[in-house]
Amino acid sequence: MNTITPSTTSTSSTPSTPFSDVYFTGDAYLLTAAILEPILGKERISRFPSLNSRVRLNGLDNLSEPELHYVIGQYQEKYDSISNISITLVDRRLMDRRILIVGRHETGYCFKDHCRIVRGDWQLDLIHQRGAWVVVNIQIEGVEFDPVLICQ
Repeated sequence: MNTITPSTTSTSSTPSTPFSDVYFTGDAYLLTAAILEPILGKERISRFPSLNSRVRLNGLDNLSEPELHYVIGQYQEKYDSISNISITLVDRRLMDRRILIVGRHETGYCFKDHCRIVRGDWQLDLIHQRGAWVVVNIQIEGVEFDPVLICQ
């Protein structure tokens, strides 16, 4: 398991209010690790922390947590191994009653005969709901989740 490291630069070009722990009392580093590390690796977990009842994952909208686990499982099974080489937290911002936590990742995907490294940005969007901040959107650049038909 890798450690989430803070970045010394911010690449946000959107005007926003600087992040303050007055709005989010949780640890952004721990939340980021708990959400991204199981996705950018082969680790299976039973529950994601602080997840809304419905979430968006890249281009897939309105996923329940069981559907999210299924989509992630299908993506992980395409590779012999996945290694989250690094996950860097770049910025935390409060924008329009949402907290945006953004960063970069470097992930290694291995097959039997070769590996490739993918680098990209990531973003977690949180909203305040029923007295708690919950993740409603997970965007990971360079990671392709297959749109699958999920039967109820």
